[in-house]
Amino acid sequence: MDLVLAGRLSQKAPGQTGLDTQDEDARAWATQNGHRIVYAAADNISGRVVISDRPKIGPWLKDPKLMALYDGVLFSKMDRATRARDWWVRTWAEENGKRLVIVNPHLEWPPAKGDIATPIIWDDLVNIAAAEWEQTSMRYSRMHKALTDQAFFVGKPPYPYQVIPVEDTEHKTLEPHPERSVYAKRMAEFYLDDWSTQQIADWLNENGYSQPQPPKNRQGKGWHSRIVWKILRSPTMI
Repeated sequence: MDLVLAGRLSQKAPGQTGLDTQDEDARAWATQNGHRIVYAAADNISGRVVISDRPKIGPWLKDPKLMALYDGVLFSKMDRATRARDWWVRTWAEENGKRLVIVNPHLEWPPAKGDIATPIIWDDLVNIAAAEWEQTSMRYSRMHKALTDQAFFVGKPPYPYQVIPVEDTEHKTLEPHPERSVYAKRMAEFYLDDWSTQQIADWLNENGYSQPQPPKNRQGKGWHSRIVWKILRSPTMI
């Protein structure tokens, strides 16, 4: 079969990303079994997101031109397909004449006529994947609360702060960023003086201030009103 590999983006080294090791193993499995990978879609996104809504693999499940290029979708494990209790991708496969292939343990959907084991195992694996995510989320929430209750910081630093280590511990805290905190205050002053967010963005661009580049910023380099508004309305700035 011609297959699209639905993988996960992994940090290989500073500044380098690539397919997770398990997904590389799935690619090798496909080659060994006479299949061809026509595209490897590595998404850096939660398995709770429905596969059709993921940036890399999603278009291959919705665009008719792309769908004509392959026979099925390959997953190294069930949690690549979903970590939520949804069965949407099975219905999609049945309606569009596609195969879903799980490498470990090996399963294929739709099952052959009379195969009652595959649906049962598939359902069990979906439930296990969802339960694992829920347990991990609960553990992270408890850890997060325990650290914040002790005035330690967890997560990405809010603008205009930076993360610093707490002496004699493995934990972190925040302090104002020496550069960003200065012009963040100017931004607030301008806004309180009735400047528009676009005027503030123009001032920042004209003065060459470096813009924070959040991963979901798709509007190119430089400041724009949306970023200014997001910073000004954040609880840390207020």
